[in-house]
Amino acid sequence: MRAALIRTVLIPILCYAGEIFGMSALRCGTLQKVADDAARLVARVGSSTALQRLRNELKIEEIFTRVSVARERGHRKWTTSKTWISGLINQPFKNRLDTWVSGTVC
Repeated sequence: MRAALIRTVLIPILCYAGEIFGMSALRCGTLQKVADDAARLVARVGSSTALQRLRNELKIEEIFTRVSVARERGHRKWTTSKTWISGLINQPFKNRLDTWVSGTVC
C-alpha cells in the first residue's frame, strides 16, 4: 500500500516538468534522494540497504530514467507544435550550449 503511494503520488510530483530539466543526473540527484528516503521509510530498512535492489523490490523506477523518457517524448511531440516551444527546439540558441534544448537531436 505504501509503495503504491510512492509510485502514484510521490514519483509524479518529483517528475513534474521533467521534460525541461531531464537528462541531467546532477539535477535529478536531489529528487532521487527524496524518493530513496521515502522507499527506505516504507521498507523500514537502514542506509546500508542496496538502493537498486530496494527499488526493484518496490517496483519504483529511477527519477533520471523517467524524466529522460519524458524529455524525449516532449521533444518528439513539441517539434510540430504551433507554439513558441517548437521554435525554441527547432532553432536553439547558438551562444548558449548549456540550455535545455542544446543536447537533444530528433
